Amino acid sequence: MTEQLTMFDSKGEAHQFFEENSPDFLEECRKKARHFCYSNKGFTKYREPGCVTIDDVREAMELETQNDSSNKILGAVFRKGFKKIGYYTSKVPGSHGRDVGLWQMKEEK
Repeated sequence: MTEQLTMFDSKGEAHQFFEENSPDFLEECRKKARHFCYSNKGFTKYREPGCVTIDDVREAMELETQNDSSNKILGAVFRKGFKKIGYYTSKVPGSHGRDVGLWQMKEEK
């Protein structure tokens, strides 16, 4: 799988690949993210109502902290149904305090 991950020229290409080849996994991640938003668990943590980060999804899915393949596929989670509202400094070991997106669900029209 590592060889496949290096074949992409951009994040967009990698995300599209995972949308097409791992739709069930991505949908399960999105389900966990929506649940986190609906339950408003992020309010205490982020001081914003109905929000979530990839760290929350990683924890809910019980995924390894950091590895190249999970980082690439998890980047596709918020492509559908979510909007970025800001950034949050990751507390996940191995993330080196980098900023990750803070997301809310898009309003349905």
